[in-house]
Amino acid sequence: MRRADLVLILLATCLLAGCEIELTTSSGDSSPQTVVNSTPRPAEVPVVNLPRDLREWNWGGGSCVHASNLMQMRWHNQLAMAKWWRETYSGGESYSGLTSKLRRAGVPFYDTAAGDVAVLERCTRERRGAVIFYYPNHSILFAGFHGDEAIVLDNNRIEAFIRIPKDTFIRNWKGYGGVAIVPVLGAPAPPLPYVATN
Repeated sequence: MRRADLVLILLATCLLAGCEIELTTSSGDSSPQTVVNSTPRPAEVPVVNLPRDLREWNWGGGSCVHASNLMQMRWHNQLAMAKWWRETYSGGESYSGLTSKLRRAGVPFYDTAAGDVAVLERCTRERRGAVIFYYPNHSILFAGFHGDEAIVLDNNRIEAFIRIPKDTFIRNWKGYGGVAIVPVLGAPAPPLPYVATN
């Protein structure tokens, strides 16, 4: 393979991946030229951007915890496990009930029941969602922080994500008990690719 072909393949791969590289090349007059890829890294908002078809309505008279957990499983492409969970569990659920069911199913997770915001920051960095208790007697899916906002998906209103000022969200979330349970089910979906608008 010619060196020029290899350089083009390398550059194309990095551009598609959103890499920031600096490459020194040589033009016909043998003077070095620097090529910089300034394409921004992809930023998907929210970081748990679950497609509409994979969202789950609350069912069976109050299965909001299970619906939120099921959406998290689908985000991680654990469709068989999500189907099994949907067929196995329904009705109201507590923090200890969900964590014990996750342990029995062999699903690793990290969590807080004391309003530790670091748990939500971590799951945002990892592009994972969290089952959180929010609103009176209700659980929803935390879909990540973005700037000064928290983004959530309510299983009673699955058509659109809900944006809440971050400080208001944290205050309310702690007021509802500060519960967040983050199942760790392999890698989340890859981010949407960056699309140039020029």
